[in-house]
Amino acid sequence: MMTELGHVPSAGAVAQFYGGLLDGFVIDRADAPAADSIRAGGVAVLVADTVMTSAADRARLAAETLAFAATLSVRKDAG
Repeated sequence: MMTELGHVPSAGAVAQFYGGLLDGFVIDRADAPAADSIRAGGVAVLVADTVMTSAADRARLAAETLAFAATLSVRKDAG
């Protein structure tokens, strides 16, 4: 989809494109080098293993994502 919109298909490009809407962004470990630049744009980042091949993987990622979401501040302009 990002390519079709004329953007680079990367975690950094997605964060930049949607940055004004994001409080937090979950990225795969393969995209970890982009984490600091995403954070510099004001978006909190969770780097996680996002490939889910089992129920245990899905449960782990869900738990990590929910714990991460609980640390985020609610945006003043939300709602």
